[in-house]
Amino acid sequence: GHDKVVASLLRLGAAPDLADREAWTALMHAAAHSSTGSVTAIRDLVRAGAMVDRRAGPEGKTPLLIAAEKGNELAADELLRAGAQKDLKSRGKTALDLALADGNKKCAERLG
Repeated sequence: GHDKVVASLLRLGAAPDLADREAWTALMHAAAHSSTGSVTAIRDLVRAGAMVDRRAGPEGKTPLLIAAEKGNELAADELLRAGAQKDLKSRGKTALDLALADGNKKCAERLG
């Protein structure tokens, strides 16, 4: 959700898909945080070449799956606009399934 930091790092040449120790990229972290800044960070990262359907962790979650699980409807909207695939699954569940399972109704409406 720190869009200004993301923009600065990208301007300085940071790789948009560099992963941390848990194999999460900046796009995944932005998807996990509900804030208006996460939307701008997602937009900037995608423009810089971040892969919207990259998977991470033992469950193979994508940024959209992470946003749905966290109930981050703003991030889910932006990821869908960027071309994220709604039908990808983690442990047999789609983003819609994860949103519904966690009671994230607004996010589920956007995914449905």
